[in-house]
Amino acid sequence: MNKEKSAAIFGEDNSTLTNKGTINLEDKESGGILAKDSNVTNSGSASKIYVKEESSVGIDATLTGSTLSPAVTLTGDKVAKK
Repeated sequence: MNKEKSAAIFGEDNSTLTNKGTINLEDKESGGILAKDSNVTNSGSASKIYVKEESSVGIDATLTGSTLSPAVTLTGDKVAKK
């Protein structure tokens, strides 16, 4: 994503969101996967989310108090760098 305040993958209300590739966040205040009351999967050897600028996030999963029970599933390498 090369634009400020962008999302590569967004879903809400019991969506199923899956990343099996590479997401590059190049600008500020961006999200790789933004999920609201939804299931998130980031899996596979090629699934990576690179965050390069401030105030950005790889995965943001929010539960708003609905009756859903969403899950976030991560497989493969998990690396955080400052």
